Amino acid sequence: MKQKTAIRTAGTFFGIGTVLFLFELFTKSHELLFIGFVFIVIAVIFNSITFLVLLIELIRKDSLEAFFSICIICSNIPIAMGYYYLLTHFNH
Repeated sequence: MKQKTAIRTAGTFFGIGTVLFLFELFTKSHELLFIGFVFIVIAVIFNSITFLVLLIELIRKDSLEAFFSICIICSNIPIAMGYYYLLTHFNH
C-alpha cells in the first residue's frame, strides 16, 4: 500500500468528519448525531483495515514509507477526540 493511498484515506475521512462536525456545531441538529455515529463506525472499520495492512507491510518489508503511512492514518485519532470534546463541552 502506498503512502498516497494513506493520505487519500486520511484526507477523505478528515474531510467528511469535519463537515459533519461543522454541521452539528452550527445547526445543533441532533439528527446528525446518528449520521455521525454511523460515519465513525465505518471510519474505524476502514481505517483499522488500512492500519493492519500497513502494519503487515511494515513488519515484512521494514518500510519507512509504511511507517509514515501509519502515522498519517493515525493522525485523525486526536482530531476526532478534539471534535468530540468540543461538541460535548461547548455545544449547548
